Amino acid sequence: NPMPRPVAAEYPPEYMGPELSDIAPRIARQGEAGVTLDLTGEKFSPRSVVRFDTTDLATRFVSESKLSATIPQGLLRNVGTYAVTVVAPGSGGGTSEVKYFVVNFPE
Repeated sequence: NPMPRPVAAEYPPEYMGPELSDIAPRIARQGEAGVTLDLTGEKFSPRSVVRFDTTDLATRFVSESKLSATIPQGLLRNVGTYAVTVVAPGSGGGTSEVKYFVVNFPE
């Protein structure tokens, strides 16, 4: 075979990165003092990092299915919808699917 395949194309490798199922809460008011997110999913590790839009948050590993992270007040100053993901840094890591967090207008 002049063009060998290094992996079986018919059977792609199973995705090994984190799987994000849900975040709570999903909304905050503009200018709040900070919000602690509870994230649930699978394949979390002590090295997992929660990313809010493009900013890495201080992340606390609870278990392989739970993480906690705090969105600081400075990231809640602009109204909008922001992507939340879990990143597994390093070789063989990956990025989870996206869940969305809304910063709403103040009352």
